[in-house]
Amino acid sequence: MKDQLGLFRKRFAIPPEKGGWIWWIGPLLIGVAAAGQLRPALLAVTLGAFAAFCVRQPLTLWIKSRRLASHAADRGATMFWIAAYSVVCALVAALLIIDGNARVLLLAIPALPIFAWHFYLVAQANERRQMLRDVLASLALALSGTAAYWSCGGEDHVTAGLVWLLPGIHSSASVVHMFLRLEQRRWTDAGSLPLRLKLGLIPIAHHAANSAIAIFFYAEGRISIAGVIAFLLCLVEGAWSVSRPQVGHTPKQLGMRQLAVSTAFSFLMCASFAVAR
Repeated sequence: MKDQLGLFRKRFAIPPEKGGWIWWIGPLLIGVAAAGQLRPALLAVTLGAFAAFCVRQPLTLWIKSRRLASHAADRGATMFWIAAYSVVCALVAALLIIDGNARVLLLAIPALPIFAWHFYLVAQANERRQMLRDVLASLALALSGTAAYWSCGGEDHVTAGLVWLLPGIHSSASVVHMFLRLEQRRWTDAGSLPLRLKLGLIPIAHHAANSAIAIFFYAEGRISIAGVIAFLLCLVEGAWSVSRPQVGHTPKQLGMRQLAVSTAFSFLMCASFAVAR
């Protein structure tokens, strides 16, 4: 009985990164807002995105259990959750094909190599502090925006790309900035302003470029002013974190702060696409 209950421990089934959820939920909501309607296929897309996001956790633990004898006891539970999520993904695929939304499944193709790379890094015990991997993963998770848009009947090709691109570049900037913040928390003091600006140059440049892209699509009439505000909010918050380093903050504090910013961004982008539709 104890072993059976152990199967349902959260650490086997759910990824530990709290901030990572917004990387697929936010784009999904933005895709729905851009489509302007709900359809039954959205439920399948949501379940599929959830299962695809979560299956990384048991797969990661299973690979570790193969590498480390101390984790051997985890194999049964991880295999159970891998099988459970795989069944959900297979059912979702079948439902989408039956519903005439097979093109949604094509969105998994660019994501598979990225997550394969992650599992390779886990097998090599080298998965920590991989910025490029995390940036690419955030872009892959943002494909849920296009999946939601298509499943809800959206047909405009440019919008289908934008509901991936705009949340995706926001998430990638968030990743880059989070690496800076995690470095800041190890500092003993805030340091000089020139040093802070030097270390924060890449994240700030990413936020600034994102804002310029948003302004361009606003000028083209593809998003409303709310979308520009969403990116400018991230630019201002990023500049603030450079001028006021998060010295001594815990990873949880940094993660919750980024989650709050990304949530505000997602709601503003939903409003932006809803108004521009």
